[in-house]
Amino acid sequence: MTSSLVRRRSAIAIAALLAGVVLAPVGATAAHAVHALPPEGDDAPAFDLSAHRGGIGLNVESTPQAFAYALELGVSSLELDVQITKDGHAVITHDRKTNTSVCAEGEPAFEGDPDYPYMGAYIKDLTLEQVRTFDCGSTTKDQHPGQVAHPGEPMMLLGEVFDLVKRYEAYDVDLNIETKVEAGAPEETAPREQFVQVVADEVRRSGLEEQVMIQSFDWGAIMRMREVYPELPISALTNGQDFLQEGEPGASPWLGGIDIDDFDGDVVAAVASFGADVLSPVHGDPQDGGIDDADYVPFTTAEMVESAHAAGIRVIPWTINDTPTMSHLIDIGVDGIITDYPNLLHDELARRGYAMPPRYAQREVSAGSVAVAGDPRVGSVLTANLTGWSTAGVEPTFQWLRDGEPIDGSTGAEHTVVDADLGSLLSVRVRLEVPGFAPLEATSDEVGPVEEEAGPAPEPEPGPSPEPSPEPSPEPSPEPDPLPSPVPSPAPVPGGESPDDGRGGSGDAPDDDAPLAPTAGDAPHGLLTGGLAALIALAGAALVRAARRREA
Repeated sequence: MTSSLVRRRSAIAIAALLAGVVLAPVGATAAHAVHALPPEGDDAPAFDLSAHRGGIGLNVESTPQAFAYALELGVSSLELDVQITKDGHAVITHDRKTNTSVCAEGEPAFEGDPDYPYMGAYIKDLTLEQVRTFDCGSTTKDQHPGQVAHPGEPMMLLGEVFDLVKRYEAYDVDLNIETKVEAGAPEETAPREQFVQVVADEVRRSGLEEQVMIQSFDWGAIMRMREVYPELPISALTNGQDFLQEGEPGASPWLGGIDIDDFDGDVVAAVASFGADVLSPVHGDPQDGGIDDADYVPFTTAEMVESAHAAGIRVIPWTINDTPTMSHLIDIGVDGIITDYPNLLHDELARRGYAMPPRYAQREVSAGSVAVAGDPRVGSVLTANLTGWSTAGVEPTFQWLRDGEPIDGSTGAEHTVVDADLGSLLSVRVRLEVPGFAPLEATSDEVGPVEEEAGPAPEPEPGPSPEPSPEPSPEPSPEPDPLPSPVPSPAPVPGGESPDDGRGGSGDAPDDDAPLAPTAGDAPHGLLTGGLAALIALAGAALVRAARRREA
């Protein structure tokens, strides 16, 4: 449940009551006067399982381990107390005065500090540096025998609680922040106005305002918070008669100027008068007692719950640590319970069939190494390669460096090498900022120095021109069989006939289509000239005649 839904969900609960809807939770008996279970759906208010100071019964109070364990167990809200230091920091501690039941003295903040030892001083009179010297994780309480110690833990800052919630991504868990103004002894705590302004600033800075509710016994502080930060729900804490001072002259200093007698002792009407979203009463007297004790007197009653719901106000009593009293309060319809033992309330709600808050696990975030890949040469592109990083899904940022100094505008995973980089050494710094974790950084080794851009292969040096190679002579075309020029006719044979040349013509002349003997000008490439051509022609003619005789 997020606190921004408090008013809307209260209205739903009122509507159910006015309609007369009465439903029994799973496991409830008919002997109890049982109020309606929250309706189902996105607008249904969840029962507020609230871990008091992180769950004092399980871990030393107000330590990172206590809050983390509650988130891992599954709670719907973390309850925590804020005091303001001398130099204006919001620290997480219940007591306005340092004492050995909560923290152990450490070393002085600086050598010769005149304020040391600090034990017994009011938080408002110590600086943050001084209060952070205390060991607030080692001291366990006898009334919580199962409490786990966490030695060496300093007093937390409010901002560190916000960071822890972010580390777990616990964005459905409310933060019920109590401003510990000591209205009955205002000189012992920081002024009310400082409480309001410092806490409001921290909430705005966190970005978690949708999950925050402000509570206080000093009703004047939550009235002022409503003026300063109207978006935040406010919860009015109340105790018994000593607190309300009903029937006594004047107004109680705790009620922000309200005289409870003006409301006939009706605490619901009193808190409704300034628009409180939640009434958070003590469960009964004695505070460490329970419904099964003979001397126990309930303060949170069914009548109070019904009246509050009718006024649109939710009821979340404090601090209940036994299962029978938890069960009784659930039966009379309270909207949540603040407890030192969230595990017991978790089990009781589960037994009754309530939807349980989610359990969270802290994300893994760690730094690895970064190296530059690429050729450190003008015109090339260098790339940042990450190895071994756990980023929880968050993108890291990059800053390229030239001789160790940031390069303006070069903030991506790649860097194009330019002329300005010439002769320089280049590297890259990577930074990871995951909400709730301290920033992580790593810087690569340098590469370079950067060289000129690589150009095309150089042209050969000019030299003397080589002698041209002679062109190869083409192969000569095949010559047709050469025929001689007309030669004298052979002697006639007896009978006056010319010998047949086999071509159907007379033997005294070649056929009309026989090629003429080549002339000197026809000799290939000018090689056949003059008498040589004649000799070849005669030899050819002789060969023809010999062939004809063989055929005859």
